[in-house]
Order: sequence, then C-alpha cells, then structure tokens
Amino acid sequence: MKSSTDYKPGDSLAILLIGNPKAGKTCVAAAFPDPYFLEVDNNLDAAVRVMAGKKFWYDTPSLAVKTPGEVWKECLKNINEAMKNPEIKTIVVDGLTILSEYMCAWCIAEHIRMGDTDKGGKPITAMTIPDFGKVLTMFRGLIFDLRLTGKHVICTVHKATYQDEDTKVTHNILALPGQAKETLGGVFTDVIGCVSENIPGGKMKYSLRTVPLTQWPPLGTSIRTLPHNIDITDKKPAEIWSILQPLLAAKV
Repeated sequence: MKSSTDYKPGDSLAILLIGNPKAGKTCVAAAFPDPYFLEVDNNLDAAVRVMAGKKFWYDTPSLAVKTPGEVWKECLKNINEAMKNPEIKTIVVDGLTILSEYMCAWCIAEHIRMGDTDKGGKPITAMTIPDFGKVLTMFRGLIFDLRLTGKHVICTVHKATYQDEDTKVTHNILALPGQAKETLGGVFTDVIGCVSENIPGGKMKYSLRTVPLTQWPPLGTSIRTLPHNIDITDKKPAEIWSILQPLLAAKV
C-alpha cells in the first residue's frame, strides 16, 4: 500500500479525436512530438504534406495478403514495437473505427477456428453479444497499455449518427461496435471533436471542440479547461502544437 504523498500525476496525454472523414484528425495528431502512426485509415497523405519534413514513424496494415483477423494481430505487433522505441514520444492509432472491424473479424475467425456453434448447433459465423463486450475489453486493454508507456496516446475515430425512434432527434455517436460507442471515451484524458465546415469563398474552416455540440458524444478534458472552440484553419502541425501545447500542459 502506498501513501498519497507517493502519487505523481503523469504528464502524458491520452486524447480521442472524433470527427467525420476529412475533418483534420490526422493533421492534429501529427502536431504532437515525435509521432508514430499506426495508419489503419490509410489516410496519412494529407498530414505528411503539411508536416514540412517532420520526422515520424509509421506502419500501414494491409489486407493484400492477410485476412482481417491477421491484420489485427499485425497491428498489435506493430504497436508493441512502437511502445519500446525510446525515440517515439507519441503513438497515434489512426483510426479506431476500421481497427474495430479487424477486431470483430478476428472474433469471428476464432469462432470458426474453434468450431463454435450456437444453441441450435449451427456454426457461429457472425459476432455474438459476448463478442461486443470482448471488443470493448480489447480496446480498453490496448489504451491502458499504451498509457502505461508514458508516451502521448492519440486515437482517431469516426463519428456516426442514429435517430431516436421516439423523439426523431439525430444523435452523434462513436463509430464503434457495441458499448464501445458510448463508453470508450472514458479511458482517455481528453475527448476532442474535430469539425470541418464550408465558409464563404469556397474554403474550409477547421476547428477543435472541447465541449459538446447538440447531440454530440461526450467531449471534454479531465484536469483542465480548454477553450470551447479552437480555430486551426490553415494551421500546419507545428502551428497547431504551438496552440495546444501550453493549453494541454495546464494542470487546472
């Protein structure tokens, strides 16, 4: 048993970036120091074009010669190598939505490999209710392991929508399976929304939201108060970091 005097709060961040495709999530992740990208979304090009020679590491899982289940195992291998690399200061999992598809494919492949059957004796060839709980546990374990390294952890996830059958109100949720869509944000220190919108002149405005918009997933930070809306339009990763670093370093 340890005393409260022994507790030292960590300085590393674990941030979940939520948004539609092309909302700038990867470019924001690229702003963090010495990043490694697990490029699950195969969407690193835009960030590389604006990183201006910044050093980074990456792996790109491929389905070319592997099944989705095998890709999930490859992702774990790549992440473990990144966790051990002392040069890497930030690990970016880009993005969780497609990674969850690989995880689900792995669960199904395990049913088939083990010859599992349902109560009627039919082979199981789809996700079962317990499988969705398993995926959530796998996600949590992955994020916790990454946080224990002391490196910054940045994960991106797509935003999905659903309409309440009673109120007909459209809600935004994480594009993840099962309970993960509602609860995974709790394992991060910060949950930030990436928003892109058209503005006059045919340009795009990009911003970061730290408090919920109407019917958004829960957004917010655990130990600091950030501006509700941070404009990052036309900002390169170095400029984004110059804005975020002092805000994220604040302890109150």
